[in-house]
Amino acid sequence: MTEQGLGWPLPVDGLKYWMQGTARAGASHTTEAGDDGRAKVLRQDGWTIVYQGYTETTAAGWRPSNMTLSYPDVELRLVIDRWQ
Repeated sequence: MTEQGLGWPLPVDGLKYWMQGTARAGASHTTEAGDDGRAKVLRQDGWTIVYQGYTETTAAGWRPSNMTLSYPDVELRLVIDRWQ
């Protein structure tokens, strides 16, 4: 339905996982780690997620704070100011 309205598929199933810096369980994916061992690039469901920054949180350790999600002809940039 979102693809019909937007013209491209909104990654609803994977987004909540990708925002955490992890792949959606049960679906094939590839991950490239950065020098710090955290996910740098994640590919899943036709999307490529590039993590540009992480923020250290008190409750959950390091969480992504800046990422770019790319799909053919689509690019979304997501910035997370604060994790709760």
